[in-house]
Amino acid sequence: MELTHHKNPIIQGNAISSLGEIAECPEIVIPRLAELLATFEEYDPDMMQSYGRCNRVADALNSYGPKAAMVLDIIMPHLITKSDIRYGPDEVDYSILHLLGHFGSAASRVLPELEKLNNEEAADRYCIELDDLEAVIAALNGERYNPPIK
Repeated sequence: MELTHHKNPIIQGNAISSLGEIAECPEIVIPRLAELLATFEEYDPDMMQSYGRCNRVADALNSYGPKAAMVLDIIMPHLITKSDIRYGPDEVDYSILHLLGHFGSAASRVLPELEKLNNEEAADRYCIELDDLEAVIAALNGERYNPPIK
């Protein structure tokens, strides 16, 4: 846990990934991972471009399953990100979107925010695949999360 505070992003990133692999002590680790959504700078450009800036932390949170939904208020501001490496100034961070899908009904209180994005105008503005968004919305409504295969 201490290494998540390290100044070297590679050491910090490996510590984050390790916390996800261990998936122990959720009451301590989940809040720390949520903090890292705002502070961790992804050092791997391939990971960032393919999966989003928050992917490493989202993967670690995903290991804790629906228990990680306790930090939804911290996670949600990272759904729409500022990007200068992908499509435009604002886009959906797919790692956060898929994390919400894995939370399932434990994250149902954010349905209104997601439903606002479920239209062609928002899809164009935030580079969202509506099939992906609809799969997450269905999961938050209690259905099994089944992300579309691209």
